[in-house]
Amino acid sequence: MKYKLAIITVIVGMFIIVGIVPSSAGDLQDLLNSYSFDYYGDTIDVANITDFMTDTNGNSVNDLFNFNLSINNATNGVYTFYVDLIVDDELVTSSATKNIVSFPNFAIINMSTKFLSGNSFNFTIRVYDSNNLLVYREGKIQTQQYGSYEQGHFINSITDSSVNNDLIRVNLTVVSSGSSTENVSVFMRHDDRFISSNKQISFVNGTNLIYLDFDNETIKSTHYNGTFLIDNVEIGQRKFFLNHTTNYYDYEDFATTSYIKSYEDSFLDLNSNNLTDYLQIDTTLNIKSSGIYTLEEDLFDFNNQYLGTFSINESLGTGNQIVTLNVSGQNIYGSHLNGPFKIVASRLILNGEVVDSRINAHVTNISSYRDYERPPLPDLNVSMQVTYNGTDNLIDLNIGNEGNDTAFNIFVDVFDSNNAYHGKNSLTTLNSSSSQLFSFVANGTPEGSIFVAVVDIENLVDESDEINNIADNIPDNLPSIAFAPPTPDNGSNQTDNSNIYVNISSSDQEGDHYTLLDFNSDLSLWIRMDEVNASGDPTDISTYSRNGSRKGDATKSIDGGQFGDSFILDGNGDYIEVPNANGGNMTEATLSLWVNFDNYNQNHSIIYRAFGHGLYPRMNYWHTTGNVYLQYQIDGVTKTINAVGYGQNYSAGTWHNIVAIFDVDTGVKLYVDGELSSSDATTGVAFNGGTNSILLGRDSNLNYYLDGSIDEVLTFSRSLSQQEVKALYSASANQYKNNFTGLDTGSHNFIGHAVDEAGNMNSTELRTVNILSAAPEISFELPTPTNSSQQNDSDFRINVSVTDTDDYYVLTDIDNDLRLWMRFDDLDGSGDPYDLSSYGNNGTLEGAVIDENGYWGDGAQFDGIDDFVNLTKPESLQFDNEGFTIAGWAKIAPNSTNYGRIIGVDSGGAGSHGYLLGYEIPANKWFFKFANGTENLGVYSTSLLTNDWVFVVGQYNGTDNVIYINGVEENNKYVGEIRTDWSQVPAMTIGSRAGSSNFFNGSIDEVVIFKRVLSEDEIIALYSASANRYDHNFPKMTDGTHDFVAHAVDEAANRDSTETRTIFIDNLDLNALEEVYSSGTERVFRFLINNTLGSSISGINWKVDTGEDTLGSETSMDLTSNEEGYVFIYHNYGSSGTYRIRATAESSSYIDMEDLIITI
Repeated sequence: MKYKLAIITVIVGMFIIVGIVPSSAGDLQDLLNSYSFDYYGDTIDVANITDFMTDTNGNSVNDLFNFNLSINNATNGVYTFYVDLIVDDELVTSSATKNIVSFPNFAIINMSTKFLSGNSFNFTIRVYDSNNLLVYREGKIQTQQYGSYEQGHFINSITDSSVNNDLIRVNLTVVSSGSSTENVSVFMRHDDRFISSNKQISFVNGTNLIYLDFDNETIKSTHYNGTFLIDNVEIGQRKFFLNHTTNYYDYEDFATTSYIKSYEDSFLDLNSNNLTDYLQIDTTLNIKSSGIYTLEEDLFDFNNQYLGTFSINESLGTGNQIVTLNVSGQNIYGSHLNGPFKIVASRLILNGEVVDSRINAHVTNISSYRDYERPPLPDLNVSMQVTYNGTDNLIDLNIGNEGNDTAFNIFVDVFDSNNAYHGKNSLTTLNSSSSQLFSFVANGTPEGSIFVAVVDIENLVDESDEINNIADNIPDNLPSIAFAPPTPDNGSNQTDNSNIYVNISSSDQEGDHYTLLDFNSDLSLWIRMDEVNASGDPTDISTYSRNGSRKGDATKSIDGGQFGDSFILDGNGDYIEVPNANGGNMTEATLSLWVNFDNYNQNHSIIYRAFGHGLYPRMNYWHTTGNVYLQYQIDGVTKTINAVGYGQNYSAGTWHNIVAIFDVDTGVKLYVDGELSSSDATTGVAFNGGTNSILLGRDSNLNYYLDGSIDEVLTFSRSLSQQEVKALYSASANQYKNNFTGLDTGSHNFIGHAVDEAGNMNSTELRTVNILSAAPEISFELPTPTNSSQQNDSDFRINVSVTDTDDYYVLTDIDNDLRLWMRFDDLDGSGDPYDLSSYGNNGTLEGAVIDENGYWGDGAQFDGIDDFVNLTKPESLQFDNEGFTIAGWAKIAPNSTNYGRIIGVDSGGAGSHGYLLGYEIPANKWFFKFANGTENLGVYSTSLLTNDWVFVVGQYNGTDNVIYINGVEENNKYVGEIRTDWSQVPAMTIGSRAGSSNFFNGSIDEVVIFKRVLSEDEIIALYSASANRYDHNFPKMTDGTHDFVAHAVDEAANRDSTETRTIFIDNLDLNALEEVYSSGTERVFRFLINNTLGSSISGINWKVDTGEDTLGSETSMDLTSNEEGYVFIYHNYGSSGTYRIRATAESSSYIDMEDLIITI
């Protein structure tokens, strides 16, 4: 750093120049000292605070320090008054309790002067009510100046040394104000553990040279190499905080008896089956005397669940010896505990006496109990036989155990093809090589119903083979059907493409089949005539369940239809009535059915009121013309098209497919057996639907009936394409394909079905495709600073504009404070998620699965058993008493129990180190915790939602832990300063605690961590910026260069970013204004001008307003980059009083100033 000196001289009296000292920025304590933490409620009115000392033992020397609080008014009740006194940079606290019922009143707090050293003290007063709520706080109060008082003892110096490697001696020089006998304790710290030495010492008035010793066994017990920290010494009731670092010591130099030296662990797979037979723990011992030793080790998992105590006896000679202890893999598997395991306690025993022990000695490598050799296990299997008695299905279930061990608490559940629950049976035990038969009736289920039986559905029985636990009665000869390219994948997103092309591949080994697609549930009626209810009436298997009702003697014909069963109508009062499938004015509709006339010598009604309106649409066969007529109304006008020559072209007793299509844009079309027979090009007006029921096989207006059979009646609320019509007729010859165009933005679902000639039906999976708009477009808007701009204001705003028709969120990365951004949409070549922040904290999937069911695009799925994402232990995610924000989207599975972590890194237990974000099912709350190793500092939400996406934010702001749910703060908790020992924590993981416990059950998405306290408006923009625009002011930014970039992500996981901008803040800095000389009315002031810009600043002028006049620079100053200049100002005041001194430095582009208050 370079310096310049500038002096302004005013020729009045004497001028003094003091020495020049390099400037330095204030530390954190200076910053904290600049803030006020006072609190004045309306519960109590403290009018005045005074302090004084008294002599209580009559020796003419004060020994009691008193603080008197004058109270003007208060709510009646009991109050506790605290004084916090700063002595040698340490806190000394005393308290008093008083019942306040009258006014004016007072409270006195006192403490012994033996805890003091110095002449004046800074203190804080705190007052709490009977509910322990803070009602008053005032700080930064200065006591009077005090001369002599009884001070007790103070430590003048401390040294340490080794005495022949037998002991460590700590020497203290203690100055005492009188004679007394006190207990003295010295505490030496290492790795967050203490050893201490205690001694009773008689002190005399004056200087005392004392020492305390740590013997060799005490030193050996530390198992520590390095310097110790003597951070406090107690003399009587007073504690002295010294922070003395000792010389370097090696515990092995002091050991005279055998001791435990180190550990290693490995996995033994003896039979090469990729399962661990033994967890091998090799312990290195240093043996000082030969003999038969016992080594005992207590193993726990990281959730502090006990695995067992394991021991081994060996005859050992002197020197370093390795003792191998093998923990059975079958025992670990049987415990269902996951590693890493902790050796919580280790003991070395000789002749019945413990010669050495270690606590929390070693942590093994990570493992799952499933990685270990399995003990003999049961193997459950289920078989099912379904028979139909004409009304109900009879179901026989046989549960067998083919494994090598007994199975306990076995359950078998039965569902039908619609996932409707039909029953459960259970067994308490089932021996190896045994089986049990159950039988029950599925009431009211038609012939051919599909059932699925699952044994041990909740996986309560640990089995050697889990893949044979399901049985069904699905026929082997179902038609084959599957989506084929370019059909979009399930859950896929399409941007700037409003079309969905569906291609179905289908086949049947036995004969012909037809195929259809139900798109957005537009299949409004599907009566196959194969499914009937308990009354024998045909049922609708569409999603609308508009079941038919038989009239007259309508009879089901088994295998008599074109595709499976049909219904026979005798032409004399037989028909089927169906509730209306559509209503109102319809712009698109399709009717399809198969019909078989017994003769062409009479008129036949095929369908009447096809869509429930008045007389129309209706379809009849007129024997006089041999035509099939389709009549319908458009805008009140009756119109007719017909299939000419139907009776002449087709023989009686044969099946034919008739399809009628209505479309306001293309007109009306009539198809027979997949071919267009007739059409009407009238367009532009919707035809009428209605609320009347539909009649199959009867025209009640003309009194016609159908003499023949009817099968496969379908209606759609859209107009099918010609290719779809052909696939309805014969998919064997015409594979299904259709392009759905001009679709609205949003989710679209579809499922395909195939039916063969025997009536067997098979279906594809249900797919959902999201039509999305283009990726978001993000940009900065004013007043966001332009790139490379310079400003001396420490505040600046970032205003972001985003264009997107979908929901989106926005975040800003400023000065690389975004430490983790894991979207689960960005995967490496191995399929593992990587971090989009600048720190590359990439993850490794450990059982977790990435799928398309995230909240913003893809997300990670966790089974709640052993799935997690390993982030190792990055230093960039380790925070120590500094503000940070952690957030993520989470969806808890409804069957979740106990605890789960979204993300975290902590050592476990109530007094853990680290931080975490997760849920507690027993408490029904989300929680966030940033812990200091001594207590649980968690903060909890008000409630918990399962099976729904929730945005959870945890934040430590330097004093409080805060939790937000869906952008709203729900709770906060004062935790004060947090210091974390990061050597105590395992790896950071998403979805678990260290990969060993608290496994998340459900889905997680968009995990972010900032090394910054996000404001409430930033959090809500991170939740949904489409509803909450990102426009944030960054206050009190430090001098120098700042880089920032903004990102936007929409619900399809499309991402866009702004350019990175760089700005320079407050580069001309005036600071350190102070009074450096005073004599009578004469004063000399000094201040520093600093250039933090990356280039030179020229033409800098300054002035000082002394309160009486203004003194300015005679010549300007030029400062190169990072150069500083001192200015000294002299002034002789004309009168006494209080003055505000204001110093200002200014160039053409920059300005800064600072004030000082003085009293003459």
